[in-house]
Amino acid sequence: MVLTKATEYGIINELVYSGNTNILLGGIETMRVQVILECTETKLRHYVTTKNKKTHPERLEMRKYNPVLKRHSLYREVK
Repeated sequence: MVLTKATEYGIINELVYSGNTNILLGGIETMRVQVILECTETKLRHYVTTKNKKTHPERLEMRKYNPVLKRHSLYREVK
């Protein structure tokens, strides 16, 4: 089966809008997953990011701006 550019774009759009972004064309799965970051001080979840499970199997920690506290604070990945 020969895929045209229009067909490829249609398949990609279906995958993206269905929420299944871990599967690329050809059935190859990526190791990149979406993670939610929660503030360690206020316990609010303001940020969503992606990480590579293969290179960073541990939980992600970042200092991000907290709009409630109006300063930077530590955010950790939650399950």
